[in-house]
Amino acid sequence: MTLTSEQTSILNYLIFLKVHEYRKDDVKTIDHTIFKDYLFNFRWREDDKIDTCDLVDEVLKIGSSEIFEYLSYQAIKNGSKMSIDDFKDLL
Repeated sequence: MTLTSEQTSILNYLIFLKVHEYRKDDVKTIDHTIFKDYLFNFRWREDDKIDTCDLVDEVLKIGSSEIFEYLSYQAIKNGSKMSIDDFKDLL
């Protein structure tokens, strides 16, 4: 995904607002980096470009539950690549 400099500025501001919204809802684990990772590595992974109005709509409608689902998927995916010895400290 390639964004223009204007879209990048808008995206950063929107992510700031969404993270602030999550903090007000007592969701403290989602930060700017996680949100951006979700967008570029999951939501927009197959897109080459996006219109600014679509970018705004997409970001504003993302709920914290969608990001938690993504994080759960990432944890399972990363855990499947680990050996059983990596989990011994949990036992």
